[in-house]
Amino acid sequence: MVRSILESRKLDDKSVEPNQDEFDISAFVSSIVKNYRTLAEKKKIEIIFEQGSPILTKADKLYLGRAIENLLSNAVKFSPQDKKVFVCLVSSSEAIELSIKDEGPGISKEDQLKLFQRFQTLTAQPTGGESSSGLGLFIVKTIVDKIGGNVRCESELGRGANFILRLPNIN
Repeated sequence: MVRSILESRKLDDKSVEPNQDEFDISAFVSSIVKNYRTLAEKKKIEIIFEQGSPILTKADKLYLGRAIENLLSNAVKFSPQDKKVFVCLVSSSEAIELSIKDEGPGISKEDQLKLFQRFQTLTAQPTGGESSSGLGLFIVKTIVDKIGGNVRCESELGRGANFILRLPNIN
């Protein structure tokens, strides 16, 4: 939680500008998914990511990695045992979209109004005793805004949540 608070404060600093590195986001996401598979397996959750061809993007790798990790961590944290998390990366001429969809409890309409706000804990509870600071989605939104993208959530109660991170395509 301390790390999240410090990171939140750092992101608030308007003088901190993200680095713009060009890299293959498909390989980058694949390595993050690989790191989270061990955590997911402890809860008997399968993360499915079918890596496609390389997709080049230009963004701050450290910031983008933190945003993706927060979304993936939440998907695992709020999913019950024996469920799946689907990670999908698609590219069009205008944008790159990363979707992280879980089979958890979903997010109520009321809670969706609170998403991405600082220190907001929602109705759904972590399924494996994990903690929640209420900063993860705020950090995701702040990072994605800083690197020129956007993030949204599609969810219904009882039907899981799908977080979609959209970045401009450099090609």
